[in-house]
Amino acid sequence: MKNALKSLSFLLVMGALLFVVSCGSDDGGGAVDSNDPTITLNAPADGAIVAAGSQVATSISIEDDIEISTVTITVGNGTVIVFENEDTDVASTSYSFSQNISIPANVVLGEHTVEVSVTDASGNVASATATITALPVYTDGKTTVMVETVPSQVTDYTGENIIHMVGSHQGDETGAGAWDPESGTHPLSSHVDSEGTETFYVQVDNTGVEGFKMVRGTTLGWNAGEKGAEGEEIDNRTIEAEATHVTLDEIKTWKDYNPDVQDNSTVDVISGTGVTSIEIKGKVVVAASTQSAISTTTYSILDDGETEVASGSLTLDGEGNYSESVSIESLELGSYEVFVYAVDADGNNGRGDATLNIVEFPCDGSGLDAVSASMTRVMISVNTNLGTRDMYATGKINGADVWGTISPEYKMTKISDGCYYIDLTLQANDQLQFFYEEETYGADWWKGAATRVAGDGGTAAVNISANSSGDEVKAVFEHWREDPPSS
Repeated sequence: MKNALKSLSFLLVMGALLFVVSCGSDDGGGAVDSNDPTITLNAPADGAIVAAGSQVATSISIEDDIEISTVTITVGNGTVIVFENEDTDVASTSYSFSQNISIPANVVLGEHTVEVSVTDASGNVASATATITALPVYTDGKTTVMVETVPSQVTDYTGENIIHMVGSHQGDETGAGAWDPESGTHPLSSHVDSEGTETFYVQVDNTGVEGFKMVRGTTLGWNAGEKGAEGEEIDNRTIEAEATHVTLDEIKTWKDYNPDVQDNSTVDVISGTGVTSIEIKGKVVVAASTQSAISTTTYSILDDGETEVASGSLTLDGEGNYSESVSIESLELGSYEVFVYAVDADGNNGRGDATLNIVEFPCDGSGLDAVSASMTRVMISVNTNLGTRDMYATGKINGADVWGTISPEYKMTKISDGCYYIDLTLQANDQLQFFYEEETYGADWWKGAATRVAGDGGTAAVNISANSSGDEVKAVFEHWREDPPSS
């Protein structure tokens, strides 16, 4: 009985002690702190632009209902840390950070993340981020144009090898001064980052650029212009208005380091005239800067689905052209791409492009007087009734460059809606294009050029490969570089 009473007394005492300890705790009545700290990242704004060598303002506020323990602030791109600050003994319910952070002059360009990480005394964690973009330079109202990958054919892009941006942005309100490869108005500077990556850059007004290309130096003109990977002509680059920055696709190669290929292949075959073959012909010149000998020349014909329908080798003829007669009997009506390739002893490529159109000619010139034996009649079909607008021939005519010349001697005569002709004295290797006159284009006459493919100036030409005196040359154009403005 006594043992039972002792046990009961012991249990009552222990229970009382447990009650006292529990009730005597000062942890807020037993509540657990599960509230994360609150972060307000006032600056920089998400998406802010910063320039290399500048400063970016930061403004950060943090609150916690119990106690902030640690605050870490970093700026970086995941690989390179631009700025880091860690405070491990805050011991307060509030914290603020305001500082101008220096962006290194050799900062890695592109996106960086401003990250704020906070831990409170209870182990609760919170974070906030903002993304900033580092550019080599930044000016309000300007677009920073950058290119990272340039041809390794040149190892030092200084002096006469400085890259220049050449295009419509060079011109005044009338277009005068545009597309001048020797003006040197927009040279690219170099930015080398902390990782050794070099980026070339230049600034232009952020009103947009309708067309431009890159050229090396100011003395070689377009002979040192950029080309595609196979040495082919490339479409003009463009920049949209209001862009703060653009990073361009790589510059593949330079014209003067590759064989220069002019594809003089027949580009229009009118069905029903008995033509069963065309002559693939390319004028090939060795690379100006290397003089490396030509090792192979080939051709390829692709249909509009980019399936190769013919290919082979070309042979050097007595006129300095590489040529081959190719049957087209198996080809249906339609448009085909004709490529002439040249590879030199250094392995550099050149490519000339033409378009083969097998078409029905919709224009009737039977009522016209016979063409003179000393002249060539050029007849074209276009897809639009130009109304009162005049149509002109332009290009290399009888060996002379008359690009964009508006003159009575190059004005075409209208046969019917969409059909025009002109009689010209021509010679081998002449190249013709055709454009409608539009006063608002100014010096940019090429906007009114007729093309075989929408927007593609490379498909606008009619190449004269041999003496055509006394003959007719016909071409069909279904597009314009820019459609005629509404009257």
